[in-house]
Amino acid sequence: PPPPSPPPPSPPPSYPSTKIYGDPHFTGAHGDRFSFRGGNRTVYAMHSSRHLQVNARFVPETFVMGGSCKTCKLKTVHGSFVKELYVTAKSASDLNVRVAYSADQPSRAKLTVTADHVDFEMPTEMVVSKFKRDVAMPRV
Repeated sequence: PPPPSPPPPSPPPSYPSTKIYGDPHFTGAHGDRFSFRGGNRTVYAMHSSRHLQVNARFVPETFVMGGSCKTCKLKTVHGSFVKELYVTAKSASDLNVRVAYSADQPSRAKLTVTADHVDFEMPTEMVVSKFKRDVAMPRV
């Protein structure tokens, strides 16, 4: 008789999700919620691990909310926004991938790939179509 089939692979582990929204409000991995007003044009480390770093630049902004209905009062908010995001990742083949995203150019991201101990750099720009939002076409 043929040997028994190996068992199916285990599903990948389920990790808690996190998110940043608004001016910015955070939901942490354990469901904790908080708001953060970053310093003036300061870059903060949002995530740092061995092969992945995510940094964000916060820009303060004062804006008015409300007033859209008869009972909605106007409210001045002294908040901040994440205006730029920087991601650096190291691939399994030792490539360093850097992505820089600016909210001022929401359909574009700068992408750079380098290799350790190799004099090589591949800069490119990713352009995201507003009509096909899940499609990103790199341009070299």
